[in-house]
Amino acid sequence: MNNENKIEEEFIEKGFFQFVIEDRVSLDQLRQEVLSFSSDPIDNLSTIHQKISTSDINNYRMDMIRKINAKEDLREKYYQLGKTHLDIIVGNELAIQKNINLSIQMPGDETSTMALHRDCEAGNSPFEVVLWIPLTDSFASNSIQMQARNEGQLKALTVPYGNGLVFSHSLLHGNLVNKESKTRVSINLRFKSLWAPYGNKGLGESFLPLNMKAATRIGIEYES
Repeated sequence: MNNENKIEEEFIEKGFFQFVIEDRVSLDQLRQEVLSFSSDPIDNLSTIHQKISTSDINNYRMDMIRKINAKEDLREKYYQLGKTHLDIIVGNELAIQKNINLSIQMPGDETSTMALHRDCEAGNSPFEVVLWIPLTDSFASNSIQMQARNEGQLKALTVPYGNGLVFSHSLLHGNLVNKESKTRVSINLRFKSLWAPYGNKGLGESFLPLNMKAATRIGIEYES
């Protein structure tokens, strides 16, 4: 069995796949770029809680998200970090979510928890996947909680900085109050096959074409 088949089989079995990001230099550069968007000088994302209060964290996060999404090239840079595995799991003609999302889970912050949910039950397409990359070590209660397809209980996934995660929208997931001493910061962005069915967030509205092959471009030109 080749490596691509192993990745596909594990994704089908669990509904997610964790991988080591090959281009560590680009990941480090992305993290530094995110750090540069901070309204307060911060050297270490895992210690944000030492400078930002719980009452201010959501406004801080939303300001960071606005700055991240103002940099249009960041979507492409982010995609490249997971491209090898997205191409295997989803395909090489993709649609990409318009806006990157940033999550910040500070120790003891009850305002940033996310109830357990399945995105496809809220109108998202079950054909979508999420590329989830932590910018800090992600472990125990500060990490994402997920129920694999082949398991009956929710588990905290240990995803160290330098790894990425691709998971299906059909999986039950969420997060708890962070009881660790470190803040977890992560970025997530959705991808899907350009031609798979869309949910209530369609192409042009919430998604943009990312990759189109030559034959697809000719076909679209012909039909228009």
